[in-house]
Amino acid sequence: MSVRNMLALMLEAPYGVYAVGMDQRIVFWNSAAERILGHTRDEVIGLRCYEVCASLPQNGTSPICIEGCPSITLAKQGIIPPVSHVRMRQSSGERKPVTVTPLIVQAGPEDDQTVLVHLFHELIDDTRAREVAENVQSLFSVERGMQGPDPNPLTDRELEVLRLLALSLEDAEIADQLDISRHTVLTRIRNAREKLNARNRTEAILIALRRGLF
Repeated sequence: MSVRNMLALMLEAPYGVYAVGMDQRIVFWNSAAERILGHTRDEVIGLRCYEVCASLPQNGTSPICIEGCPSITLAKQGIIPPVSHVRMRQSSGERKPVTVTPLIVQAGPEDDQTVLVHLFHELIDDTRAREVAENVQSLFSVERGMQGPDPNPLTDRELEVLRLLALSLEDAEIADQLDISRHTVLTRIRNAREKLNARNRTEAILIALRRGLF
């Protein structure tokens, strides 16, 4: 699976996601990033991240989102930068406090460059941020192009729950987003696991990814 296709999985994630190349130019900006910061995808693609986000520390006025920032320096060395709490600039000029979790997605044979992915959320703590990152990293680590028999045994409703589960939403959050009961969420997850012959939720997500279901 190419970097572009991997990032496409994050297009409708409930938290902000943007990705930059090693030159710090933005190559991906998802719907939640538009909602949280107000900058549209068309406005920011191709710009350098520090020109758009201009992040400040949680307490302080010295910009940490600059040319050659520590995160991009670490990424160039193959080191995943730490979780950080910053205030990103919105399109209105106001600052939005967010938690940012970086991930490195290495270029494969089909890709032009490695990218540094930033996951950011308005209401997330460090523990949840790491859980989100681990789940997303698992998605990105699935073997490229792997397919299995009977590739799509799931209903559309089972797939939509599994997609949200893959994005680290809790059962209650999935229920709220889809306007269904938590019991219905659990039923759809159980049905998906049984159809995919998965031992647990994580395995169900990985099998679905290997089969190209989302």
